[in-house]
This record gives sequence, C-alpha cells and structure tokens, in this order.
Amino acid sequence: MPGLVSKSPVRTEEPGHTPAAGGGHVASMGKEAITVTLHSASNLPTTREGQVPWPYVVIQTRGGNEQETQATHPSLMPTHAPTWEEEVTVEMDAENVGCAALTLTVADRATKEALGTFQVPVRYLQPFQPHNCRLVLPRKRDPVGTVLHVTLTRKGSVIPHCNGLRYVALEVLLQGLSAPLATPPGPLIATARVVTNVQEYKHCMEKHPVTCPGISPTTITFPDPPVGAFSITRAANSGCPQMSRPAGPPDQPTWNTSFLFQGRDVATVFSEDTALVLEYYPYKAAWDAADTVVPVGYSVLPLSRRAFRALAAQGGGLRVDGLVVQGTDLKTTSGAIPTVRLCLQLLRSERPAAFLTPSVSDILPSLDPDTIVTFQRDREPQAAHVCPSHCQLHQDDVSLLAADAVAGVMPRKPSCPRRTGALAGEQRSQEIIKDHQESEVSRYHLALKRMAGDLLSLRQRVTSLEVENGRLRHSLASREELGHSLLADTNLDVMTREELLDRLATLKRELVASTAEMRRLKDRVQQLQNELIRKNDREKDLVLLQHAHQQQQTTLRKCQEKVAKMKGLEETVRQQEKVMEVMERVLQEKLTREGRSPEKPAGEALSREVHTVLLAENRRLQEELARAPHHLPPITPRPSALMGVLGGMEKLSLLARLEEAQARGQVLERQLEEAARRWGREKQELGTHLLEREYGFPHTLKLPVMRMAPLRRPQPLPPLS
Repeated sequence: MPGLVSKSPVRTEEPGHTPAAGGGHVASMGKEAITVTLHSASNLPTTREGQVPWPYVVIQTRGGNEQETQATHPSLMPTHAPTWEEEVTVEMDAENVGCAALTLTVADRATKEALGTFQVPVRYLQPFQPHNCRLVLPRKRDPVGTVLHVTLTRKGSVIPHCNGLRYVALEVLLQGLSAPLATPPGPLIATARVVTNVQEYKHCMEKHPVTCPGISPTTITFPDPPVGAFSITRAANSGCPQMSRPAGPPDQPTWNTSFLFQGRDVATVFSEDTALVLEYYPYKAAWDAADTVVPVGYSVLPLSRRAFRALAAQGGGLRVDGLVVQGTDLKTTSGAIPTVRLCLQLLRSERPAAFLTPSVSDILPSLDPDTIVTFQRDREPQAAHVCPSHCQLHQDDVSLLAADAVAGVMPRKPSCPRRTGALAGEQRSQEIIKDHQESEVSRYHLALKRMAGDLLSLRQRVTSLEVENGRLRHSLASREELGHSLLADTNLDVMTREELLDRLATLKRELVASTAEMRRLKDRVQQLQNELIRKNDREKDLVLLQHAHQQQQTTLRKCQEKVAKMKGLEETVRQQEKVMEVMERVLQEKLTREGRSPEKPAGEALSREVHTVLLAENRRLQEELARAPHHLPPITPRPSALMGVLGGMEKLSLLARLEEAQARGQVLERQLEEAARRWGREKQELGTHLLEREYGFPHTLKLPVMRMAPLRRPQPLPPLS
C-alpha cells in the first residue's frame, strides 16, 4: 500500500559527524550543492521493539556513480517530535543533476532503523531559491503520517547573469540587532525580499499589517511528490522571500545570515520605488500558523540609484548601521527604538571569489541609511555619506531632478551694470562663482540631454514591443481558431501535412493539460480516501467505546445489587446475635432460679449437663461468626473515558478480579444462608428442651453436639476468555 514506511536498518555513518556548511552561495567548479536546514519533525513512529525513537536525519545524494552521505546530531532525548535546527550541505556533479535525487531518512540512533524516508528529485528544486517544505509521509493506519520540516536550497556552480547588467547578484548579510531588547519576544526569524512599490508597502503595513506571502511552508506528500509542489509563485509587489534560521540569544538576536538576490529579483532592483524589506517573525508561530502571524517589526532600506552608485564605488561592499525597525512595540534596554546592522555587496562575477562574512564587516565603509531615505523623499541631488572613506557618488548622476533644479543653479544677472574700482575684488570673486555656476549648469544640461535621449529610446522600445505583442496575439488567436476548426473537422483525407501537424500539436497540448488535470484529481481522490479511512477508524473506536461503556454499566449494576444483598445478610446475622444473647440471659435466669430453690429436683445433674452443652455450643457459634471473612469493598469500575487507553492485559485482569468477587459473594451468601438455617433449628430445639425441663419431663435429654463446618476461603475462578 502506498505510504507504508520501511523499517529496514540504515547503513550510514554514526550521527554527530555533520560537516560545516559552506559559507558561499556558489558551489565549487563543476559541482552543485544542496543546503538542507533540518528544523523539526513530528508524529514519528515507534521502533520495531515498541520503544520511543531517538531520531536523527541522514542526508544522502545519489547521482551517476557518486554518492555522498551526511548526518545530523541526534535529538537531546528519545521523543516522537524532535527539534534539530541544523544545517547540512551536500555536493554532486552538475552533469548528474537531471537524474540525481536527494534522500532524507529519519532513523533511530540505537537500532539504526529507518523511521521514514523522503526522496526528492534534484531537478524539482529551483536554483538559488529556498524551499520551505513540510514533508508528509502517510502510514498504513495513520493518514497524518510522519512530518518533517526542512528548508532546501539548491546552489549551482555559477550565478546566472542577466543581459545588459554589469552585476549578477546583490548579496545582503543580516547580522543582528544593535542593542539588547528590554522585553525579548523569544527566538525570531528574519525574512528578506525586494518590493517594487515601497510606498504601497509602507501604507499597507501601517494600516493593515499582513503576513508576508511565501513564508508559509509548502505541504508535500510522499512517496511520489508532484513537480508542481516545488514551484515558487511570485506575488505582486512581493518578490520571493528568503528566510533565516532562528536567532539567539533572545535578548539581542544575531542571525549572521546571508541572502542572495539574482535573476528576476535583481534585474530591476535599483530604481526609485524599490526597497529591501526585512521582516521579523516569532519562530514558533512562523512554522505553526504562518498564514495568520503578523510580523513583530520590519525594516526598509531604499535601493535607489544613489545606493547603487555607492555600492558600485565600493567593490568590497558597504555596511549599514542603525537601520530602524518600524511598526514594532519592542524597545531596547535604554528605551530607544531597535535598529539592525547589515552589509551589502554587488557581485560582478558569475563565480565570485569572496562573500560577505561577519569577520570582515567591521572594516567595510559605512553607509548612512538616512541619506538614502532623504534622497528618495526629496528627489534632490545630495552627496551620499559614506564613512570612513567619505566616497562621493558619481557627478553624472542620471536620476530625475526637481522642476526648479536648473533654475536654482543658473547665474543671476547683476542689478546694477556699473562697477566701481573699489568693488574689483568682489567682482572677480563673482566672476569665479559665475564660471563655476556655468560649468555646473552645462553639466546638468548634459545630464538632461542624456536623460531625454534615454527616455526617447525607452519610449521607442516600448512602442515596438507593443506592436510586436499585438502581432503575436493576433497570430496566436488565428492559430487557436484554426486549431478549433481542425479539431471539429472529421475529414482527414483533405487535410494537408501542415494542418495535420498543427492538429497533432493541439491534441498534444490538450493531452498534457488533461494528464495534469487527471493527476491533480487523483491526488484529490487519494486525499479524500485517506480522510475517509481516518473517519472510519474514528467511528470504529467510538462504537467500541460505547460497547465497553454499556458493559461497564451492566457490571456496575450487578455489583451494586450484590453489595446491597450482602448488607441485608449482615443485618440479619446481627439480629440473630441479639436474639441469641436474649435467649442466653433467659436461660441463665432460669438456671439461677432453680439453683436458689431448696428442693433439688431429681434431674439436677441433667440440667447442669444441658447448661454446659448449651454454653459450649453458644461459644462455638460466636467464635465462628467472629472468624467469618470480612466483606471486600465493592469494586468500582473505572470511568468509560479510560477504556480507550487501557491495554488488553489490564482489561483481562479487571475481568478476572470481577469474576473472583462475584464467586466470593456467592459463596458468602450460601454460607450465611446455611448458618441462618442451622441457627434456627438449634434455637427451636433449645426452646423445646427448655419447655420440657420446665414442665418436668422425667426422661433424660441427650443433646447432640452440633459443629459447623469451618468456613472455607473461596477459591478464585478462572477468568472468562
């Protein structure tokens, strides 16, 4: 049956030998690397011996003739829901990516037994895009199955380069908060993404804070995951978010996580409306309820042209200190708003030689984020404040200018045309200023001409693209109409070769679409079948619980009736003891009166013998009543809610105890009935002998000594099968 977990021993290395993850974003020459971040697991099965597992994860790659195996550390203690938070990197040949597979096996440390195996084709993973996954492996009697939370990132040997750009990627190293927090919210994770409309993003976060789309883990069902489950959808104005690991310590989180923006994310990253957005989420809530969690704060760094100029001027990167965390209630120990520290670097090579690390961040020049924010708000040319080298931006900045930018730097005409000799020095200084202003104006004029040329070329390009798009749409519409007419035509003899090929292509597309739809429906049917099986199992458990509850109620009523009957028998015995005491007193008084009379009847010796026999028999009866076994307390059945938890052995033990109590009660009832009948007969015979003695019957009375058989302890009965 699909979904059955194999529990064969795993041949792998001893856990605890996990190699350090690579610090770069690109694998070695001719190699591809896959970084696997193991977060946690849940609902792990027990071992074959019925023990709680002590799990760890084995990461294995298979491609061609090569195979590489790594393993994580085991959990701190045996558990069904372990947590690791470890990162493991494995490599493979780039030429074997098409047929390679990544295998994640959850195993037990003691027995090396496989508790669950997840096999992911490497070609399903998109390069340089993190996949936050919730891997699910259903079991035969547990549709929920084994769950594994991981983050998979495939790193190629080269970074793809977009045509027309002088750089290939933007690297961001998020270090951590600059100061400790007064009230730490616990472990935090950070997400980084590039938004295309920063003003709309700020307005949305100020009015209605929402969860970042894309941080919710994708649920993927095994053993045959569809390729569509690994696709990453892009939302409008959101980009593809990248998530960090949880930071510590809680009072001052430090991530030291590097994010790489390449491909589509970096093609239009530097413009006047884009920005780098960092959002901070509670770690536990981000995995358990990612669709409803709201960030505890966010930071915005505009990626304008001025920022690009600053990054281009510094080849080794820039450091940004004091980026404010907005939209948060958190405060530092000094009562200030928290700030974060990060580093930026433009990568110009497809195989970069060095990446940003926390050790080299202190020697990088500093970029003041307020300068970029002010420039973006005012749209006025200002010098970027870069420390300690104080590097200035290029003077030929082509960003848009204000409407009065040229008028503000144009030289003003003097109010008085006449000049005196006393003002010669001042005139010379004014001429120098005028020359400088004229050079500035010429420079701005040149910049405006270049901008105008760029705008005209862009408009022409847009016009040509619109014409080309219209032509392509018209061609596509005509092809679709022709395909529909060919599909409706059943006379294949009159079709040309081109028409037949076009019809075959149309049928092939429809077949692919139908296959995808059928696969989706099969997955849906499988999910519904699993849900139906789970509901049927729950219904069976409910019926068994109801039946057990009814049996318990019946047994309880029987035990209560027996206890009430035993109490009635005890009360009867006590009354009989009282009657015997009264008869003893009457007999003693009678014998006393006869002893005081002066005449001694002829049967005096006989009366003394009768008196002695009666006293001995009475003493024996009292001793036997005193030796009677005490009644056991009624057995109180357990609540019906616990029947689902009791095992088979405990249930059989309870049934045996119940049968023993029933047998013991029946034996006591028979013994009490026999004792009562015997006592009644003896009472009647004693009364008759006393009356005969009182009226002076002369015959000699010989009373037989009656002995009661000793009460035997009831033997336990065998339990019911």
